[in-house]
Amino acid sequence: MPQRIQTDNSSAATKRLGITSGDGPHIRRDFTRDYLHLVEHYGLEPQTTHTESPNENADVESANGALKRALKQELLLRGSRNFADLEGYEQFLFGVMDKRNKQRKERLVEEIAVMKPLKATPLANSVKDRVRVSSGSLIRVLKKSYSVPTSLIGKKVTVYVHEWSLDVYYAGQLVETLPVSLASSHTTSIIGTSSTRCCASQAAFVAIASGRISFPSWFSARPGSS
Repeated sequence: MPQRIQTDNSSAATKRLGITSGDGPHIRRDFTRDYLHLVEHYGLEPQTTHTESPNENADVESANGALKRALKQELLLRGSRNFADLEGYEQFLFGVMDKRNKQRKERLVEEIAVMKPLKATPLANSVKDRVRVSSGSLIRVLKKSYSVPTSLIGKKVTVYVHEWSLDVYYAGQLVETLPVSLASSHTTSIIGTSSTRCCASQAAFVAIASGRISFPSWFSARPGSS
């Protein structure tokens, strides 16, 4: 494990506190609760770049751009952006990243030599939320809307959000499993129950492969690789 982790001021890691003035007005930001929980769990020291200073993470941003170009090139060579399922798409992604990381093995060995051993247990990979079902048979989870059975209208349900799906529980019983909505916060998207689930999932895969959905800057390498 590294001693320190640096990120930009994206909303995934930081939140806006207000505006102050020093040499000039600037936005004050602090780490989000979830991000602090992550770094504390693994014993890391968090730090950020200055606001509106993307050049301070230039090496990371450059690598991220290079990865996107490599993926685009591999998709062109593949001859199609369509994938049968999510597993096929992930296999394609990891294959491209593994090939690129083979060129960095020597430098990775140098980095590992000065890192601390990983002693922390794996962090929980799901988020729990408690929400009420609206009169329109909808629940709002992480700023996205999802349709659930009408029998749950007015009731409170427990939702476990995983990487690609979410489970809806009522009275301790699993009542629905839905794909996570990949629409941006500026897009209205409702993921429904059985009759609409297939179409929504296919639309998500197409959106990823076509480039309409981009990955955040920190998604630049497969976990465990350089």
